[in-house]
Amino acid sequence: MAKLNASFPRQPVEPMTAREWFDDLAEYPAERVWRAVRRCRREQTFTPSLAELLDAMVLNAREQAAAPSKQPAIGARDPDSPGTPAPATFRQAFSRLLRRLPPDGPEPPAGRSRDQQLAELESMAAEGSKDPRP
Repeated sequence: MAKLNASFPRQPVEPMTAREWFDDLAEYPAERVWRAVRRCRREQTFTPSLAELLDAMVLNAREQAAAPSKQPAIGARDPDSPGTPAPATFRQAFSRLLRRLPPDGPEPPAGRSRDQQLAELESMAAEGSKDPRP
């Protein structure tokens, strides 16, 4: 409050008002409040109200979110974070898929494959025999 009162010497914030503001601003990180105070000191000609300080915090947050990060995306991520969990619908569908797969891998289809059928036809043509089917 001393910095704010020094910036606006003809409009000091009363101690009782400062205590009320402190109670209302206590839930925010101190650095965020200081950035809002600095913004108000630079941009306003009158002592800001509590609402104007809160608005300055919102504007600072929007500007920070819109600014590109100086870190690469992989560096900005918390290395201890497991990442974003998959949605429940994906997990359900994935577990259903795993239940349908055979445990040892896919089984060959029943009957003769197309390659086997072609090989039989070619061998029959080479022998000159007729189709054994009635």
